Amino acid sequence: MPFLLSPPLNALITGLIFYKKWKYAFVAFSVMIVAFLFTPPIWPVTENALPAAAVLFDKIIALLLIFQCEVREEAFVRQGICVLFHFVLHRKRSRQHVGVTDFATPMVYSGIFGYAAADVQFFFLLSPFAYPAVRIIQA
Repeated sequence: MPFLLSPPLNALITGLIFYKKWKYAFVAFSVMIVAFLFTPPIWPVTENALPAAAVLFDKIIALLLIFQCEVREEAFVRQGICVLFHFVLHRKRSRQHVGVTDFATPMVYSGIFGYAAADVQFFFLLSPFAYPAVRIIQA
């Protein structure tokens, strides 16, 4: 149940990019990133900056790449594979980010999986070593 928001938010971000609503996609993705910063394993960010950075670094790169779509729109139209790469990359990033944010809620990490907040922080520290390579290969 907690992961039910992932597909619609994923579709929202990808759809906004597809329909050339770059600024709305940027704002929606930014709101998702900011919401994550207020989850218990990360809050307060001043004390948990390393796990937050570990989880967010690739999402922030993907967020900034949204503007590359706008700047290079003509080139993207000519290079269909580049467009496809961006759609898949942003679809994966937004879906994963919603899943990470859901996992960072006590109802999920403690209630469903039985982990403590410290365990979740440890998992977040491991994520930069696995997710980027997997997502780029998938994209």
